[in-house]
Amino acid sequence: MEINTENAGPYTSVRLDGRLDSKGAGSIYDAIIGLGSLGPGKVIVNMAAVTHATRAGSGALIVAAKMLRVRTGEKLLIYNASPQVAALIDGSGHNHLIEVHSSSNVQTHGVTQLNETGVI
Repeated sequence: MEINTENAGPYTSVRLDGRLDSKGAGSIYDAIIGLGSLGPGKVIVNMAAVTHATRAGSGALIVAAKMLRVRTGEKLLIYNASPQVAALIDGSGHNHLIEVHSSSNVQTHGVTQLNETGVI
């Protein structure tokens, strides 16, 4: 799993590339939790390049979202999620912590759009 972050004002974009599984779960968790220490602001996870997802990988996002919510008061926003990823996260019952979107339309959150590398 390759993880890239980009600061875009009140937002931070996290781009995941590769397999969302147990092997990359710790790195994903650490990256998102590290962003929460920066203070208030939304964290947007761009999953356009995620090729496969497992419960362990989605679990890392859920645990990170819990910590992010405590630290910043914000939900974790996930965009470009495949149907598989959306089903894993939506099925977890943590919609109060995570918003999952299958498109790159982030305009409702005050960001113009996502490109392949992050937030524009």
